[in-house]
Amino acid sequence: MTTRLIFSIDTEVSVRGNECDAPDVQIYGQCRDGEFGINFIANELSRFGWQATYFLHVYDVHLWGEETYQKICDDIQTHGGDVQLHTHVENLSQITGRQLDHISQYSLKEQRDLLRQGIENIKRWTGRKPLWHRAGNLGANRDTLRACAAEGLIGDSSYAYGWNNCSELERGFLNRNRLERQNGAWELPVTTAQCVTGLKMVRHFDINACSLEELKSVTKQAVDEGEPYLVMLMHSFSFITRAADPADVRARNEEIEKLKAFLTWAATIDGLEVTTFSELTDDVLKQSEIESRNTQPAKLITGVVPTGRRVWRYRHRSRKSQLVCYAPFVLLAAVALAFLIPQFAFPPC
Repeated sequence: MTTRLIFSIDTEVSVRGNECDAPDVQIYGQCRDGEFGINFIANELSRFGWQATYFLHVYDVHLWGEETYQKICDDIQTHGGDVQLHTHVENLSQITGRQLDHISQYSLKEQRDLLRQGIENIKRWTGRKPLWHRAGNLGANRDTLRACAAEGLIGDSSYAYGWNNCSELERGFLNRNRLERQNGAWELPVTTAQCVTGLKMVRHFDINACSLEELKSVTKQAVDEGEPYLVMLMHSFSFITRAADPADVRARNEEIEKLKAFLTWAATIDGLEVTTFSELTDDVLKQSEIESRNTQPAKLITGVVPTGRRVWRYRHRSRKSQLVCYAPFVLLAAVALAFLIPQFAFPPC
């Protein structure tokens, strides 16, 4: 069975109130080192004849204007890319009169209204109706799937095992990556991999979250075990640093090299096919579901050693990573002190 790999790019401006919160930086990746956003990603993929799906957040059109979004869609489609709908709702108070964090916090009717507005925007800019949806922050629920079905979308890709924002879509641990039909729509999850055998700790299949070693390992396991789909999560700003001043935004060279190395390696793997969400028609999905019934879900595992290497290498990124890295040393020191202190306090006679 062929494993279909989908590069899904959440294409958005993450507005936090500084000068860099603009499409030029966060969608096009413009920085002092060059441009490393959607055009860069498309060009890297095109070297192998591949395209990506760009889940475009369209609801900030009141901030950036119609011409900006028309250009974004034109640039994506010029490269053969696939524009689908992304719904962040954090800045929609002007539209909805409510300040909420996730689309799942709206009623079914409100979700339908929001989807319909986003669909019409994309149709206007691309000439095509989007067929897939992804919720911002993966904040989807069952009503989101009902709303997708009611508005004529084939499916959704908001579920990721272990992510609290989509916990209402929860499914069994072994089936966490499987295509599934829920509430009238297909749900194709963002792929997750178990970090260590025996533990339900998982890692999202994300260009930034995983090391190159982990990306390769998960992909090879999926191909070897006949997993039908691998959905990689990326962002339009995956390859630039975060900064308040545009002059301080830089290319993330390590992440850029990781992408290039992964693509070069993936092109050599038999049984791996790169596709887009727009190519997943209802007939293709029905056939995939039938085929997958005859196979066990792949036990995708990043592994103890690759996980440990990643955590140590990126320990500076978060306190959690620092805790994992340094806890064994602290524990060892505590055990040593517990042994040595009595020896010095109460020396043998």
